[in-house]
Amino acid sequence: MGMKRILNGMAGALLDWARLLLVMILLVQVAAVAAAEPGRARQADLSAAIQGRDTFDWAEAEEIHPGMCYRQWVWRLPRPIRMHAVRVDLSTPGLFFEVTSRAVDAEWGSNMPDCAEYQVRTRRETTRSFMTRMHEAASRGELPGELLLAVNASPWKPWQKPFTHRYADRMGLVMADGVEVCPPDGRPAMIIRNDGRVEFQKVDAGENLTGIRHAVGAFSFILEGGKITPKYAAGKSLAPRTGFGLSEDGRYWYILVVDGRQKNFSMGCTHRELAEFLRYLGARDGLNMDGGGSTTLLSWEPTLEGRKFDGIYKFNHQPGNAERTNGCHIGVGIARQDAQTP
Repeated sequence: MGMKRILNGMAGALLDWARLLLVMILLVQVAAVAAAEPGRARQADLSAAIQGRDTFDWAEAEEIHPGMCYRQWVWRLPRPIRMHAVRVDLSTPGLFFEVTSRAVDAEWGSNMPDCAEYQVRTRRETTRSFMTRMHEAASRGELPGELLLAVNASPWKPWQKPFTHRYADRMGLVMADGVEVCPPDGRPAMIIRNDGRVEFQKVDAGENLTGIRHAVGAFSFILEGGKITPKYAAGKSLAPRTGFGLSEDGRYWYILVVDGRQKNFSMGCTHRELAEFLRYLGARDGLNMDGGGSTTLLSWEPTLEGRKFDGIYKFNHQPGNAERTNGCHIGVGIARQDAQTP
């Protein structure tokens, strides 16, 4: 019996050492991944980050395109959450935007053939399809350069059974190249003016749209003047999210997308957390864009073409990796040197 206890004790000690060794190996692997992927953050507590007074140091991010930096966060508390953020320097020479334009396969403003209570504004497509079309246009010389980033933007209707309607309406103000795509309805919008300035502001029905080159409507403000919009201060609903932010001086545009509805991977975040994290990134004002299954953030990575890869890299991950056809998208690129205005 004594020898048996000794052997059992030795076996237990060996098991403890094996477990310790395994933990050490895992820690080394995590450290190696973190070192190899500068744009990815270590796992931590979201609440600790957004409750602090400091904003994120973008020097820790990875430049993925000229004037565009990316960072991913993987949080384990208060629940599994994965966030992806891009900061776009709006002062970057040659920067240009593209937005979903009017539907061309049906009469704009007519009643939808599959849902007559709404009007035809845009043809729904995935963010990937939007980016692909923009690259085809660039190859024909119709754009000043390649589109480098694309993200879903405005909420839309109809969103009802069978959820397969071809067109979109009621997106708030949407404008593309100075043309009204969807009329304003009092909700806020991200506006790009003819002189390149970017603004977040509410746009009422019938308001003068002179001087606006592009615009995408939002659900609402979630951050105004650095303060969380009261409507979203106490919400607890978790979902994938898309949020846009703008710095106080108007120089930086922040894109924040959050994975959600995926147990043990990313459960999503509340509107308050979205607003707080936009503020942490450096935003003074923030917009709640279309989220849920619509949330998609893409980057053009031509060096990765081949092996059945289309040159488009998706940062986020939807349940089942499905990409929804949305009503409106916005993209940003850098004009070729010969296409830039002196």
